[in-house]
Amino acid sequence: MSIFKEAKGRTLYRMMSISSSLYPKRSYIIPMIASSYTLAAAVGSLTVMMFGMVLGRRYCIVLGNVCAIIGVVLQASSWSVPQIIVGRV
Repeated sequence: MSIFKEAKGRTLYRMMSISSSLYPKRSYIIPMIASSYTLAAAVGSLTVMMFGMVLGRRYCIVLGNVCAIIGVVLQASSWSVPQIIVGRV
């Protein structure tokens, strides 16, 4: 659980450091980034529903961890809002 809290904190820090001249309408961007996490949960649960019995519990957990690590790396190295959203999904 702590990896998700840390990723959420880093994402919020990165959002605040984005230049306001590039993205002037922040009132809808921040909720869009926050809701992309819910979209990722829905996509992940549907993926596990389809491939869970085939892969087994251990490989589903490993696949989820690999996706989480890739997402955190994308968020940490992002320079724009779309890259943050892709990292969260």
